[in-house]
Amino acid sequence: MPTDPPNTLTLRDPLLTLPSRSRQARYSSAHYHPGVGELVPANDNDDGTGPQPPRPNWTAATISSRPNGQLATYHETRPTFTAFSRKTRRLVSEESFWERLYRVWWNLDPDIADFEMQGLKIEMVTEDGTKRTYTVDAVLAHGGRIKAREIKASGSHLLEPDTRQLMINTSDILARAGIGFTPVTGNALLENRRLLMNLSYGSIHKDDAVPADERDAVIRAITRGASRFADIEPILGECPLIRKAKAFSLLASSALWFDLREELRQQSIIRAPVAANAPDIRKIKRSFVR
Repeated sequence: MPTDPPNTLTLRDPLLTLPSRSRQARYSSAHYHPGVGELVPANDNDDGTGPQPPRPNWTAATISSRPNGQLATYHETRPTFTAFSRKTRRLVSEESFWERLYRVWWNLDPDIADFEMQGLKIEMVTEDGTKRTYTVDAVLAHGGRIKAREIKASGSHLLEPDTRQLMINTSDILARAGIGFTPVTGNALLENRRLLMNLSYGSIHKDDAVPADERDAVIRAITRGASRFADIEPILGECPLIRKAKAFSLLASSALWFDLREELRQQSIIRAPVAANAPDIRKIKRSFVR
């Protein structure tokens, strides 16, 4: 999962840094403004009056937790996807296919202690007096911190002027609350077929029964230094397929961690999930003036 510091805005998509071929000559020595996703033509005599990256233009803002179902939107009363999350112990709904895949990933990742789709509302006033309400696609507890995510199909959506300005304002507002904000795209999933396969396989086997004695033996083995899947394989039975299914069930129940972006092999690294006190993502209420 992304671990960007809260005061940075990272747009994770090759489209944000690679111009089309017809523009490559013009932008061959271009300047890239991190966190803005904007290529500006290089100018050896730049005196600062040329194109500048957008800056935050909000003047007042309020952020508040928004559990699913509260102030229900059209998408939540008629959601694209709805499912029960064992991790959050509540129904969750998403508005897109990519949000669903990230939700499946977070459900399986034991280092994600909690999450809420459309779980954080931002009300802001801009310099021209415009009032705007924006709901972040997801808010999650990870590593003892609160993080927020905007999920798009591709980076091109993030380059639209209105969306880009919204992302900059959101990043600046949430940074003041100590909340890390990162726009993410479907590229992380499209570029890794193994990750997609693991998410599908994990969804099938997340509720498989693992005998208590085997679960306890796996936890003891990791405590004593087991660091490869081969170290715990014998504990999970004779059949390789059943061993793998049990490993995914242990992953989903936060008894074991391994990297979902790679195939689970004998030499795959395993460890215990990262222990951290999960901050309450459903009791956020802050106001700011800029």
